[in-house]
Amino acid sequence: MPGSQKPENIYTNLALHPAFAHYDIQEIIAVTSKRRDSVKDMTLVMKERENTEFGKILKRGIETPAAYRMEYKGLVWDYLWAPKPGSAKLYVVFSASKLAADPWPVYRRHSWHRMFDGHVLYLSEPLFSLYPDLLMAWYLGLPALDLYPYIAVMATAIARECVAEEIFSYGSSSGGLAALKFAEYAKAKAIAINPQIFLDRFAYFQSFSEKTGFKSASLREERTRVNISKKNRYFIIQNDADAEHCERHVYPLLRDNGIYPKYGLAGKDNLWHWQYLSLGGHNGQKNERILPIILYLASCLPPRTSGDLADLDNLAISVSDIMATLAWQNSRIKELAAKIQLAKT
Repeated sequence: MPGSQKPENIYTNLALHPAFAHYDIQEIIAVTSKRRDSVKDMTLVMKERENTEFGKILKRGIETPAAYRMEYKGLVWDYLWAPKPGSAKLYVVFSASKLAADPWPVYRRHSWHRMFDGHVLYLSEPLFSLYPDLLMAWYLGLPALDLYPYIAVMATAIARECVAEEIFSYGSSSGGLAALKFAEYAKAKAIAINPQIFLDRFAYFQSFSEKTGFKSASLREERTRVNISKKNRYFIIQNDADAEHCERHVYPLLRDNGIYPKYGLAGKDNLWHWQYLSLGGHNGQKNERILPIILYLASCLPPRTSGDLADLDNLAISVSDIMATLAWQNSRIKELAAKIQLAKT
C-alpha cells in the first residue's frame, strides 16, 4: 500500500445526518440542494457518537437510503448512501469537481443510483468544506493529509457491513483520477471515464496547488502519481473526441503499460481501455443508459479467452456506434428546436 500512513477507522465517526434520515434518495438530494450549507453552518452534525455510530445505523437499517456527515481532520465529510438490497457489490462514486453555482455537498450522478447493480456510496469532496471557492480537488487532501487511505479504510469497513464481496470505484474527469487512486489503497476495481491523470499537465492544478499549499514538487508528484497495482483491475473509458485528455493523460499512461488504444477494447493483464467516439468531447459521456454496459464490461475484464475478448470488443464497438448516433441525433434536435424558436420570434 502506498505511503506510510496507518489511518484509524474513521468509519465509526460518521454521523447520520438528522435532517435526511429515512428519506428516499431523491428527497435527500432535493433538500440538500435547497440548504446550500456553508462552512460556518455545521450545526447539523450530530455529536452523540454512541447513538449515531455508522456501523450500528447500517445494521439497523442497511436498506434505508440516508445522508451521513462528520467533521474529521478539520474537514467536513459528506456521504450519500443508496443501498441495493441483496447485492454483493459496493460502488464508491467520486465527485471531485463542481461549478461555482453548485450547491454543496456535491454528488455527481446521484440520480443514477437505481442503474447501479449494487450498493452506492457517493462521496462529496471534503476539501470543498475548507475551500468553498475551489472547483476541483481530486480528493488530494492537504499537504499533511492524504485522504485516500482514510477513504479506503472506510469503504472497506462499509463493504464488510453490507456483505459486499466486490468494491468498485467510479468517477469521471477529476473523479476518474480519484477512482484510479482509490484502487491503490483498497482492493477494488476502478472505472475511470475521461480521467485526468497527469495533473502537472492540467491548467487548474496550478490554482489548486497555490490555494492549498502544495508547494513541494516532490509532494505533488507523490500525491498525484497513478500507480497501477497488480492486485486490482482498472477500466479506463475515453472519448476519442476529447483530444486533450486522450493525448495528455490517457494515452501516455496506456503506452507506459504497453497498451496501444484502438476503437473498442484494448488492454492486457489488469489494465483495460475502451475507446469510444461521441459528440461533446470531454463531457460526451453523461448517459445513464450506457451505465449498465460499462458495469458489465468492467465485471468481465480481463477476458478469460480470446473468444471472450472478441465478443466483448464487438459489444463495446456496437455501443460506441449507438452512443455516437444518439449524440448526433440530440445535437440535430437542438439545432432544429433553435431554428423553430428563432422563426417564431
